Amino acid sequence: MARARHISSFAILRLLHHDQLVRLTPRDAVCAEELVRTREDWPLDLLALSLASLLATDRQSWRDIHGRIVRLAEEAELGPADVDQDVLDAGASAPGTGASESDEAARRSKRRPRPTWRQRLAGVSTRVWLSAAVGAVLLPLLVLGGLAILQPEEKVPRVEPPKQATPEAAQAPEVTQTVTFEQVAAETVVRSTVDAGLAWDPPLLWLMLAFSLALGAAGLRWLRLPNEARALRQQQERDSLAERERLAREDRGLGEPYHIERAPPFAQAAMDDAAAILGRVGEHVDSPDLDLDATIDRTARRAGRLTPVFEPGRRPAPLLIFVDVEKRDHPFLDGVEQVLARWERTGLRFERYDYEHRPLHLRPAGAPIGAAHIPLSSLARRRAGAPLLIFSRLVAPAHLDDHEDRPDRLDWLRRLGAWPARVLVDLDPRPDHERPGFHQTVLALIHKRGLRRYPFDPAGLLAAARALAGDPGPAPAPRTLRPLSEIEQAVRTWAACASYVPDPTWAHVDAIRRALPELVEAMPHSGYLQRLLEWIVRDDPSAVPESDGGQRIHIEPVRRGRIIEDERIRDPNVEWRGRGLLIDQLLAAAPDSKMERLQRDLKLAMHRAVLDPGQAHLLLRFADTAMAPEARRLAGEELGRQQREAVLRPWRGALRDTLASFAAGEEGEPRVPVGQFVRARWQRPDLVRAAVAAVVVAVAWLVAGATVAEPEVERDYLPPVWNAVIDDFGELDDPPTGRALGITHVAEIDGAQPMRFVGLSGGEFTMGTSEREPGRFDDEGPRHRVRLSGFEIAEHEITQGQWRAVMGDNPSDCDVGCGDDLPVQNVSWADVVRFMNTLTAKTNQARAEGEKLTLCYEIVDDRSVIWRPGCTGYRLPTEAEWEYAVRAGTSTAYSFGDDAGQLGEYAWYEANASRQVQPVGRKKPNPWGLRDMHGNVWEWGWDEYGSYQAGSRSDPRGPASAAEPDTARTDPDSPVRVLRGGSFEHQARDLRSGYRLRYWPGRRVWNQGARCARAAPPALSP
Repeated sequence: MARARHISSFAILRLLHHDQLVRLTPRDAVCAEELVRTREDWPLDLLALSLASLLATDRQSWRDIHGRIVRLAEEAELGPADVDQDVLDAGASAPGTGASESDEAARRSKRRPRPTWRQRLAGVSTRVWLSAAVGAVLLPLLVLGGLAILQPEEKVPRVEPPKQATPEAAQAPEVTQTVTFEQVAAETVVRSTVDAGLAWDPPLLWLMLAFSLALGAAGLRWLRLPNEARALRQQQERDSLAERERLAREDRGLGEPYHIERAPPFAQAAMDDAAAILGRVGEHVDSPDLDLDATIDRTARRAGRLTPVFEPGRRPAPLLIFVDVEKRDHPFLDGVEQVLARWERTGLRFERYDYEHRPLHLRPAGAPIGAAHIPLSSLARRRAGAPLLIFSRLVAPAHLDDHEDRPDRLDWLRRLGAWPARVLVDLDPRPDHERPGFHQTVLALIHKRGLRRYPFDPAGLLAAARALAGDPGPAPAPRTLRPLSEIEQAVRTWAACASYVPDPTWAHVDAIRRALPELVEAMPHSGYLQRLLEWIVRDDPSAVPESDGGQRIHIEPVRRGRIIEDERIRDPNVEWRGRGLLIDQLLAAAPDSKMERLQRDLKLAMHRAVLDPGQAHLLLRFADTAMAPEARRLAGEELGRQQREAVLRPWRGALRDTLASFAAGEEGEPRVPVGQFVRARWQRPDLVRAAVAAVVVAVAWLVAGATVAEPEVERDYLPPVWNAVIDDFGELDDPPTGRALGITHVAEIDGAQPMRFVGLSGGEFTMGTSEREPGRFDDEGPRHRVRLSGFEIAEHEITQGQWRAVMGDNPSDCDVGCGDDLPVQNVSWADVVRFMNTLTAKTNQARAEGEKLTLCYEIVDDRSVIWRPGCTGYRLPTEAEWEYAVRAGTSTAYSFGDDAGQLGEYAWYEANASRQVQPVGRKKPNPWGLRDMHGNVWEWGWDEYGSYQAGSRSDPRGPASAAEPDTARTDPDSPVRVLRGGSFEHQARDLRSGYRLRYWPGRRVWNQGARCARAAPPALSP
């Protein structure tokens, strides 16, 4: 079990406050802080028991608090910084939701990864540059001074250029001499003798001593500054803790940092009209007037015993309102709150009770969390006959998805008989035919029990009020809700703007809709929140679009990043408008506490850093504040997006490296600013040590001056071996170079999903496999070094939908799978070449004359293909490019390592594909963001198949034995071409990065597909 020290006390308390599980008093807050801080060695389960006992007010709240803290046990493996960043995120993700692959890797490791050599060098970066600056000024002066003082008696001989040969020498017989590199180097060493007597120059000596004193003093003082910086950082951490305790004593919650103008769900006139009707409604009682006919009839039936019967009547009484708050909040609850607030301002009398899913136990509105619940039966006895109005969207609890076999879960409908006048206002804006099976069951039971149901819109609210007043009429049709397919682009823009927050409340999400005119035009009312929820879960049915307490929209971090990236590529103006809107909302906010101001300032800094990279340094201000974990998370997410995509104005240079170190939460050596170095106070021990060091340095410089500098030798007359061109290819065991540049190009295809390309920089790697690799075949060697220029390659294979949209048909074999999101298969090498040319031609139709792409292939008589080097259109990757892309900077059997047991997480193959092709992009990507490089379908390459040969090569387009690597034949008897990657019906051995397959280019097989590539545009070329 994870220890308590892995989660900060502030993180736990904020999470409990955010989920509305506790309402902290100053005493409770301080006690809880002290408990977590002083019991850091306790297991998390014991800490959960203690905190629940301290903060709970009843049995139910004890269970809620204890359960919420226990769920953090799964996150405790993240370490302190990562847990804080998840918890401090106001839209904390629901337990059980997916996480990004980097987060999963961090969860599997209890220890922080060892720093790389770049991170280690960053710890001493400040010392290095300062030493270089001082040395650049002092070293030339000291060397010149030493040479001037020493005054050597003999001059250093100079290597003269070779003289012109005389005629006699020209007639002499030629003598061949072999000169080794060691001999040439030895001949260039010039020896000289120096007079033992030294001539000293006193002014220069004092100058040297002064420089030495400054240099030694600076070095000694510099050695002390890291300890002072570390002490300063520890003091800042203590100050942050004291600030959190002060905020707890003030008993202020962490509010919303944005200024959001709430708007009613519909016109106020409709709400006022409904309030006027409900104000005349009373409860059923007996009037003082005797009903003579009924009295005589009942008296006769009782054998003459007088039994009076009074006429029915009504008397004014408060309206009874039940509100289903579900998990304490939901997307449409804010609209109900607006209606009830308006009714209260108009003077309408009502009693409100809240419940969660089933109104068997109700809580009076405004009652503190943990207050005792009122049973429905008790309220029925006390308020029988009162008009009852219920607001609910009839959503099933998460653990009761199937209620058709659990009719007892709806037994509360039978207990509403105490209220003859009762209606239900349905908050779900969907038409009845769009609702799932459980909703159909509920609707049938509601109708059976006589509970009238009305939509939550102006007409429905007025009809519900009239029904309670004794004038029931047919329920009006709900407001129109356009299908998701018609408004998908508007919903996508809405989701992107919500992702910029990235944890908006439902009121905030609706405020974003109202602020953008194109969203209002496509989605005119708040009921379209339902379409946003449907869009989030459409591609991932397991996604949970609502946070734990239901207060906020929840988009899983990986999905949120993909939404932002896609919108940047589609229309960068959306991000400018969305973040600009959020900046205006932040500037209009008025935080009540310092913590809220920090939260607002952090979000302001983040939005401005994205829109203007020149302001990205503002994020570093939060390194030593309570917002540091969230600042690291936001900076890390943005850096990750910039690495995966082409950003118009990315963070660059030293600022990018600094932000990357900050986002990683590196401790390392303290960085000491130059200003602190200059302003440092000098103490007496420092001066004594500085003086001693100055003398030592001065003597060292004088002794060093006795060595004469190496003579100047003109390079033009060096021996030829020194001027030889050296082959600068790396060794076979050298690590690969190169990197991924993110999504750098998107090919729009009418009628199909766009094709996204990942840019790969030029680099060098070792092609082929080691003889020690299990499962290796002979044609995978010998290993040889290959250097490639930059290029772009598609994120996944060509899909059947993309092929149909480009070529007009689908050649795939449906026995192994047909579908628009499945990879195209049963295509020959020649088919793929024609596809590449056709895609290039279709792309050119939407481009201006100067921006058109050039075809890569010239097809001659449908029997041969000529590759045009330097083309800019779409083409097949070469075999070297394909292996460079699949390895993605690795040298292992697979792009993720040597363990074939992990292959199921990255590939579709024999063990998990059921001998069927599977949708693209569903497995984890390789380190460079490419998907399905292992498995699913074999991928054609350009190259003719041939044996590898030893020796380094640059940008190979075929085997070294190929006479014409840029020409290919496509007839049935032509030389075979290369396929790579493995398929859905092959074993793990065939999916290795270095495995090779060959086949005839004019024949088709059901497991063969392809992936597009193209040369790097000039902006990405080195």
